[in-house]
Amino acid sequence: NLYVVTITFHEDVEEGLNLPDAATLWCYDNGTWGEVSNTPKLNPGNFNLFCTNDVEKDNRSAYLRIGDKVYKLSGKTFDESNPIEGNYNSVVYFSETAKDPSNENKHLKNVNNFYFFTSTASVADNTKKKIYWGEGTSLYYCDEKTEPTKALDAGTDISCLAVTSDSLLIGRGDFSNSLISKGGI
Repeated sequence: NLYVVTITFHEDVEEGLNLPDAATLWCYDNGTWGEVSNTPKLNPGNFNLFCTNDVEKDNRSAYLRIGDKVYKLSGKTFDESNPIEGNYNSVVYFSETAKDPSNENKHLKNVNNFYFFTSTASVADNTKKKIYWGEGTSLYYCDEKTEPTKALDAGTDISCLAVTSDSLLIGRGDFSNSLISKGGI
């Protein structure tokens, strides 16, 4: 399935602004787009749509965070059962068990080898058996032997990550305001 959120806007004539009005979750399934039924009201700015984007099809899954609850998406009907508690914004599938035995790291949560992060930037390299994620300007990694470790300071907020056969690509951007001049890969 492919998911997208559309947002409608209304005009604030007095302020001269176009402001978000409503958000709608859509799903492309079996050749057609349809609104995901039973979706709770999505307040612009208080939700995030994200996925594993894994190379292996069986390790792909999509999630919607609403406030501090994350829901796994599956087709055109929204299922509110079994949410994951936390303000998570990205997820990776990792074939090993990453070393964080307490599972109490507030930035990292393991749910059946799906690792959730508060950061929007995370990526798994299942070939080299490492997980990478950004927290602000800092890049962290861990694997089945190494506890979460800071690798470097990127100098600007890490907005996205991608892994290649021999490199880790780091996108940097500050999304704290509406005027974004850099970011992405």
